[in-house]
Amino acid sequence: MQLERAEIKGYRSLREVTVPFARLTSCIGPNGSGKSSLLGALRIFFDPSATADERDYWSGGGDSVEEISIRLTFSDLADEERTAFEAFLDDANQLVVERRFERGGSAVYLGSRLAIPQFLTIRMLDRAHRTKFNELADSGSFEGLETATSKDEAFMKMDAWESAHPDRCEVLEVEFDLIDDLIAQVNFLSIDAFEDPSEHVGTQGKGAVAQLLAKIIDHRSVQDELDVITKEATERSEELLQETSDGFSEFAVSMEGQLTRFAPGFNLKVKWASATIQGAKPRLELSIETADGLNRPLEYQGHGVQRALMYAALTAQVEAGSNAASDQVLLAIEEPEAFQHPLSCRVLSETLRELSRRDYQIIYSTHSPYFIHPELVNGLRIFRRESPTDDGAETLVESLDETRLLEEWHRVFEVEDATITSVLARLERHLPPQVLEGLFARLCILVEGPEDEAVIRSAALLSDLDLDAAGMAVIQTNGKPGMPNVLAFLSLAGIHIYPIFDLDRQHNEADQNREAEAQILRALGVDGEPQAGIHAVYACWEQNMTERLRADLGEAYEESLTQAAGASGYSADRGRKVPAVVADLLKRAADIGAESETVRDLGTRMSELMEALPQRPLAAQPSQDE
Repeated sequence: MQLERAEIKGYRSLREVTVPFARLTSCIGPNGSGKSSLLGALRIFFDPSATADERDYWSGGGDSVEEISIRLTFSDLADEERTAFEAFLDDANQLVVERRFERGGSAVYLGSRLAIPQFLTIRMLDRAHRTKFNELADSGSFEGLETATSKDEAFMKMDAWESAHPDRCEVLEVEFDLIDDLIAQVNFLSIDAFEDPSEHVGTQGKGAVAQLLAKIIDHRSVQDELDVITKEATERSEELLQETSDGFSEFAVSMEGQLTRFAPGFNLKVKWASATIQGAKPRLELSIETADGLNRPLEYQGHGVQRALMYAALTAQVEAGSNAASDQVLLAIEEPEAFQHPLSCRVLSETLRELSRRDYQIIYSTHSPYFIHPELVNGLRIFRRESPTDDGAETLVESLDETRLLEEWHRVFEVEDATITSVLARLERHLPPQVLEGLFARLCILVEGPEDEAVIRSAALLSDLDLDAAGMAVIQTNGKPGMPNVLAFLSLAGIHIYPIFDLDRQHNEADQNREAEAQILRALGVDGEPQAGIHAVYACWEQNMTERLRADLGEAYEESLTQAAGASGYSADRGRKVPAVVADLLKRAADIGAESETVRDLGTRMSELMEALPQRPLAAQPSQDE
């Protein structure tokens, strides 16, 4: 069984969204865009005791909803699962279950099934089920339906009659009474970003770590053995007490005779109480021994160590391989990178990818490029919080799937025989974590290499522009041929892009990579040949950016570069790739009367791009947070 999609209405910032899921789904987007609302909706769906308070109901523009609906669709059911939920399956053999919360009222689980409307009315009664059923049976409206002697028998006969007469049934919304079975089958496990991880070390299998370890350690067989030992101990105790009862029987008879003297009409009975022995329950005891030899309880450890323990349990699943239990798990993690350093993030990311290839379905929200991977493009979900109407801000969710990626590839690269396998293999070379940071930016300035980035950042610095604070990333594509790959992928994800590249016209035509230039323009939707200069949607230079600076500054370029690089301990060749050195170079050149028109125009263009960016999503109110 796999969670196919969630349709959520009225929950926090999720006014109305549909989110499809893959085996591994990565949810990305700015803070307050609704990622945590999605995970929260899953949590309250799978927790029958969960309630919704006033802050959970969507509100905007002065209005608020009166109902929260969380509707989940499950697909790929195994044979035994189809049998268990047969009555509620749709024509595609999918199971659709909704949990509905009414403001100020109770919550209910609902499903759709073929049913007789009159039977449904009887099932929904608070009492008198048998009486109303027998009246219906005696009416003769349902041939062959006989009266019942109990409520349970009435329900069984209604089920049997509906199964035998599907042509008389209608698809009706009814209470879903198999939620406990569904929860047991799905095995939902949630790890929140800032809760106390030590709470996950449950002693009775309820905590995250306990559930994860239970997939390797079959605690049920251990419990069975302990139950046998308990039963044998109880039987032996009863025998022992019986053997020793003769020792006080005469004394008890004497006491009984004396009692009648003080309380006539009362008799005393003395015997051993039952010797039932309470059975032992297997429980996990976890502690952390530090490098200095101290053994401390888990709750006394830092959050990083505590979370690392949970991730260690996940990694153990990978190492256990085929020895692990085969029960499926739906795992939801909020910000898996929390409290973890980059190397740990890389290990955990690979662990989650490997688990998703097995019996885990995994959903997480993340702000880290380490948890985005080209091969997982089918599971990338992009959250944005926008105000499409006057009713207030709401979450919009966009899916980046393989079909759209392949269509974009055919358009940009004009390679008709490209397959999704070949595209993903190519992207893997061009999308390392430092490039995937662009998915978290509002605008990406693409450059070929470090010298270009140094000039761009210097131009921003001299124009008093804080690119990072504005959400503008400067990303190197490792040369012009890599730029259209990055441009096509990030554009498809809805990221604003401004590419800056070299035309390299000082080289032979064969070395100018004109094919890459054409691909860049097709990705941007621009016709014709690239023109040197700073334009609305791109910038390029006749040769390269270093030569452009050299031409602007003349003789002052070499002198200022040597001085600026030396002041920072770099050689001139290395220094021109360092933003601080280039900024110092430009200042030194300005002091002797040389100014770069190119740098000035770049600063102006970046300022225009910054002003043209859409306003950031509204800050989330307490009731509308992620």
